[in-house]
Amino acid sequence: MLRIIFPCILFISIFFSLKANINEDLLNSVLLGKRETVMLLLENGANPNIRSAKEGLTPILIASKNGDILMLKSLLDRGGNLKDKDWKYGSGSLHFAASSGNVELLSFLLQKGLSPEEKNANGNLPLHIAILNKQYQAAAYLSNVTKNIGRQDMNGLSALHLASMQADPGTVKILIEKKINSNAVDREGNTALHYAAMKDNLEMVRLLRRSGVLLDSKNKKGNTALHYAVMKKSQKLMGYLLRMGANPRISNEENETAVSLADKLKISSIFMILPYIKKAEPCREQIEALYDMDSSEYELSKDSRARIFEGIYKKYSSHS
Repeated sequence: MLRIIFPCILFISIFFSLKANINEDLLNSVLLGKRETVMLLLENGANPNIRSAKEGLTPILIASKNGDILMLKSLLDRGGNLKDKDWKYGSGSLHFAASSGNVELLSFLLQKGLSPEEKNANGNLPLHIAILNKQYQAAAYLSNVTKNIGRQDMNGLSALHLASMQADPGTVKILIEKKINSNAVDREGNTALHYAAMKDNLEMVRLLRRSGVLLDSKNKKGNTALHYAVMKKSQKLMGYLLRMGANPRISNEENETAVSLADKLKISSIFMILPYIKKAEPCREQIEALYDMDSSEYELSKDSRARIFEGIYKKYSSHS
């Protein structure tokens, strides 16, 4: 009896081992773009919908990630499921295709019925994924086919937030043309302008200003874009924001204005900002005098200097 059972068990063990190997070979071959090998494996029993052990990637998802439209079509012809999602982020074929930047593949998947409005587990649209991966052409294409381009992810980030963070002026222009809400805030209260200022990106700040973004919007820490410009010690960005009307007297949760913060950070050339403001030139010498006192026997307190600076600013900017 044992002579019969043992060979059967051995055969079953070898059979499942071979199946596991052929399926693993299929995943690897798709990853490497070996289409002929993939076809041979599928013809000899490989599962077109097998998943990788860690992330749950199927051959279709891998082909989408690679931007390999020919591979994807071949897998579809042999029973591949286009609607599977990975285990890690809940991303589908369209999300992975967006990360690859292949516009032809994106178009094909949309023709097959996939939706550009579909979110993954993080709330990201395919449009968001394209922007995060700096796939500019894919982002432009998806901007045209996505109805709700202002949709925000789980962190409250919209496509405009992400494009600003990625320093992508082309996508920002497209989104602004499509009337995306430039004043949308994320979970931390940041607008796209906050992120542009955090990156010290003057070009992005200029673009966003044309969209009607609020210059003095405060995030949950009470910081405005001007606060971040000061933190970056960016004279050009500070000057631009002030010239456009940003208020330097707004206090954050630490009770710091942009002016007092500049003093705290020892930006001794803060007076250089004022020439950007119309008719503010007369106060230059007064501001210089405040900082010259650093080397004198008696030094003004930071609070006093900040108050005097704000008073001077208020006096002269009111005439601009």
